[in-house]
Amino acid sequence: MDGLASKLPEVIRIEPAGSCNLKCVHCPTGQGIVGEVGVMRWGTFEEAVRKIAPYAPYNAIVLYHGGEPLLNGKFIEMVKTVRPLCKKIKTVTNGTLITRQKAKEIVESGLDEITVSIDGSSAEENDKIRVGSRFSQLAEAVKLLSEENNNNRLTIIVSNSDASDNARLFMKREFSNMPSRVILRQNHFIVWPAQIGSAKKHIVMNNHCDKVYETMTIRWNGDIVPCCYDLASQGKMGSILENSPEEIWNNDKYVSFRKAIYDRNPPDMCQSCGVLNAPPYAYKEETI
Repeated sequence: MDGLASKLPEVIRIEPAGSCNLKCVHCPTGQGIVGEVGVMRWGTFEEAVRKIAPYAPYNAIVLYHGGEPLLNGKFIEMVKTVRPLCKKIKTVTNGTLITRQKAKEIVESGLDEITVSIDGSSAEENDKIRVGSRFSQLAEAVKLLSEENNNNRLTIIVSNSDASDNARLFMKREFSNMPSRVILRQNHFIVWPAQIGSAKKHIVMNNHCDKVYETMTIRWNGDIVPCCYDLASQGKMGSILENSPEEIWNNDKYVSFRKAIYDRNPPDMCQSCGVLNAPPYAYKEETI
């Protein structure tokens, strides 16, 4: 039962923005079903960093959760601030706000990995799913990042929620001639906890979920949630503005949450989650 009450996890997620400028059909944030959203205030970020710093170094700090991180005008400063606290800094973006200048700033910031999200097996399909975006704009964002990344220090990933062969061929066709290395990744569509509603309980096939042991997430308003899929703070465990991360990690609610998963009796918000209720799957990845 290691991890039920223990030291902090090795990955900290901080959400620069809980809001998004797109309305993707499969995303709870884009569909407006996650409740209150907003952009993290600098004071909240500073307090979060002050409280997690004594437990550093972390394997990774992920500056992303449920919204578009580049909506936060302090995103580059956030990267530079957490740089001394971890081995790797990662983020995920929809790419719509990446200009030439922003691409240059991102590459030079100290960020280690950026994922640009697309969907579908054609530009038209992407634009239908990622409502408010244009695929040509996303492809240009990847190109700008790749052009600025001339020493390949930054890992650039293009991620598609369509795992089909047609999607793979589409991605290779569109991103195979980038100036520097780009990794293509295919995942399966996710059913988020906020979308589960009154779903029936399923048989839990996996013994536990690594996500709740390995990661702590600090949301845009300081709330701490146990899972990178909890976009609606359904499993709020505390607030970084009120307690230390260690106090929250080891409080009764958080320990009971992890124990419920360990005991194969997951909380309601987890009972239809693909991580717990399906055998682990390997995403498809190709470097071009």
